[in-house]
Amino acid sequence: MDIRHSGLASAILLAGLLATLGACHKQESPPAPQVVSGEGPAERAGKELDRAATSAGEKMAEAKDKAAASANQAERKTGQALEKAGEKMQQDANK
Repeated sequence: MDIRHSGLASAILLAGLLATLGACHKQESPPAPQVVSGEGPAERAGKELDRAATSAGEKMAEAKDKAAASANQAERKTGQALEKAGEKMQQDANK
């Protein structure tokens, strides 16, 4: 290879290297999130968990109250049915 070809090959190599480096520009990082309310993501997540726990607790209390009301109603109905059955037995025994 003579000097003319060597210089041409070097020029092509240098142009390719510059084109490659020019295409590899540094990516800008996204801006840091602005904290407007004075609380960070962990604190917001904690507050959401607190709200969810409070809501779940309220719903559990409502379900407990409904279950207790159903149990009381079932107990009354069972008691009434037993009273009727006892009265019927007394009537049949007195015949």
